[in-house]
Amino acid sequence: MFEKILEKIIISYFGKYINGIDKNNVHLGVFKGNVKIENVSLKPEVMDLLDLPIDIVFSNIGRLTLNIPWSKLSSSPVPITLEDIYLVIGPRKESDWSFVDKSSIQSKLESIESYAKDCLRKLAKKKDNEEAGYMEKMAVKIIDNIQLEFKNIHLRWEDKPKGFSFGITLK
Repeated sequence: MFEKILEKIIISYFGKYINGIDKNNVHLGVFKGNVKIENVSLKPEVMDLLDLPIDIVFSNIGRLTLNIPWSKLSSSPVPITLEDIYLVIGPRKESDWSFVDKSSIQSKLESIESYAKDCLRKLAKKKDNEEAGYMEKMAVKIIDNIQLEFKNIHLRWEDKPKGFSFGITLK
């Protein structure tokens, strides 16, 4: 029963950003704190969060591993490892975005920072809510302690109209 509840929470949180996440590719070792999700892809709408004129052409995440230290949940980090990431991106069609003169990288970073602060405010409201259920409080504690690690990344830029592409691989 606990596995089914945790599975629903994982699918609802990660399902906002990931395609292909379902009970068939979510492997839970609940009492050991292990969650493994295999062969999923990013939703193209993820790029909208960054407000950049870039589209995701193709994406694949080979493995997403989450280790939850149940005995030290409030004090220990919760590592999330994304492995074997293959991402093909390209320019968005001009008709699909509006140009806003944000000429510096700093303004993009400020946008990302304000989005993160907004997310944290929403989480804090949930955290302070006395009526929040046990599972919601646990999810907030896990999110507070998340540490991300990326392994084996292949990023490729394709500009098909101009016939141009290049890629980079990072271990």
